[in-house]
This record gives sequence, structure tokens and C-alpha cells, in this order.
Amino acid sequence: MSDRFFLDTDILVYALTRSDPSKQAVALRLLRDAIDSGNGIISFQIVQEFFSVAFRRFTPPLTLVEAERFLAIL
Repeated sequence: MSDRFFLDTDILVYALTRSDPSKQAVALRLLRDAIDSGNGIISFQIVQEFFSVAFRRFTPPLTLVEAERFLAIL
């Protein structure tokens, strides 16, 4: 049995969304677990979806540099 787990776009988005602190806290905990364990998985599709949301739906939108820095920690 594998300990690996898949991180969905929503987890990345909620980690940066301050409008719902409880969802943000859960998302940040999942990301921390993924980083600490090395068992989190993100697909290329998830990266594309994250960029779409970050550039089109965030207010204000993330810059390319901000989005890349966020993903670089993963």
C-alpha cells in the first residue's frame, strides 16, 4: 500500500484564499504534509488549472513570478 496522495487544484487555491480561514488551514496542512513527507503528487493538469485560477479569478490576480514561487515550494 502506497502512502502517496494526490493534491487537487482546490487544495492549491484554498491555500492562497483568505476568505475561508478554515479551508485555508486544512489546505496549508495538506501542503505541509505533502512537502514534509515527499508523498504529495501534482499532475501537469493541476498546474495548468492552478495557473488559470490564479491569473483569472484571484483578486488581484497573481503575477507569474508569484505563482511560480508558490509552486516551487511544492
